Amino acid sequence: MPREWLRTNQSGMSLVEALLAVALFGSMVTIVAGALMFGRTATAVGTNQERAQLLAEEGIEAVRNIRDASFANLTDGTYGIAQSANQWALVANQDVTDIFTRTITISTVSTNRKQVVSSVSWSQGPQGTKQTAAVTQMSNWTATISRSWATPAIEASNDLSGVNDALKVATQGNYAYVVRNDGTPDFAIYDISAATPVLVGSLSLTGAPTNVAVSGNYAYVTSTNDSGELYSINVSNPAAPSLTGTYNAAGTADAKGIAISGNYACIVRSANSSNDEMVVVNISSPASMTRTTGYSLNVSMNEVYIDGADIYIATDSDTQEVVKISTVLLGLISLATSINLPGTTNATTITGVGKYVFVGQGTSLHAIDGGLFTTTAGTLTLPGIINDIDVNPGRTLLFAGTSNASAEFQVVNVTSLTSMALYGSADILTGAQNLNGVAYNATRDRVPGASSSDTQEFLVFMPN
Repeated sequence: MPREWLRTNQSGMSLVEALLAVALFGSMVTIVAGALMFGRTATAVGTNQERAQLLAEEGIEAVRNIRDASFANLTDGTYGIAQSANQWALVANQDVTDIFTRTITISTVSTNRKQVVSSVSWSQGPQGTKQTAAVTQMSNWTATISRSWATPAIEASNDLSGVNDALKVATQGNYAYVVRNDGTPDFAIYDISAATPVLVGSLSLTGAPTNVAVSGNYAYVTSTNDSGELYSINVSNPAAPSLTGTYNAAGTADAKGIAISGNYACIVRSANSSNDEMVVVNISSPASMTRTTGYSLNVSMNEVYIDGADIYIATDSDTQEVVKISTVLLGLISLATSINLPGTTNATTITGVGKYVFVGQGTSLHAIDGGLFTTTAGTLTLPGIINDIDVNPGRTLLFAGTSNASAEFQVVNVTSLTSMALYGSADILTGAQNLNGVAYNATRDRVPGASSSDTQEFLVFMPN
């Protein structure tokens, strides 16, 4: 084969290869350039999406901040947001950050709830307009929640050491004062200003406490102590209550009930043939309490309620279950009258608002107009023996502690004395326990209670 032909043929192959190489290189450049351009576009889209989502979430938090200042700020409509004096505020127009436009839409869900939509849109070049959003609902957390005593519940309870029953409870301001039938302690003070009560102070007294009342800086406790039926306890510092004075009533009859009016405490006692069952004590000096006057019925007197110069007493008498004693400034007895309740069951507990008086007699709740005081105005039979009662200042609801195993706590509508009706009840305690004491606290709209439970001597009831 001629050498010249070989050279010519070899040159031709080199040219083809060169052309192919150039074409291949051009394709690779195109692919790489396309990949780079696509990557940059994808990165831009992802970055913008993240920024937009952050702006949407920022919008939600800004509106939450505005809501916390006042729920009334959240008026239905479409807004933007802006900062003014380092505080977020809603503005009339959409707000713009770089390429992003943010819109806040507020709409009503219910009286105390709003829906908030924070949407952000932006232009993504050839891909058109993009959008993202964050959505939430915001409540008016400062609104008063309407609760009802028709469905009472236990808010909290506390176990005092030992197994002695809690008997009675009194309340004033943010505190509740509990007495037990002996034990260590047998007088306890609870702070009930929060949902969980806190035992802040206590004492152990001589004899077994039977009842308690509070006035000003002092708690007054009745007792079985034969040489001191009434104690005055300084509670000005609830964390450190201190015994201030003791009053010894004549005889050995146990004191059972107490009511306070101004500078006077009226205590009632078990039957005492030679001494008064009702004694009015001057407590103007708690350290040196003295007798003012008294009254004898020769039967046990169980509890007492005072309205002005009138004293109402629940007794064991079969013909004078309720006694009304009219006095002159609680110092001089001028008149005593009584009401004979049906049957022979003892009247054990009494309370009232003004001249309106309520009496617990077995399972019967009696309403009495003390201004007339001739007979009962109305009677309601409750499920269970009535151990203690108290009524709210508006005289709309009465609260009863009972022996009913499935409804120890009961609420009665007493707006009409002639047609009282059971309004609500709650099975609070485990097993066959007694709710022995109740006291309405107007400060918190709660009812502290005292029970026979070994693990729930003190309770706080709430509307639900």
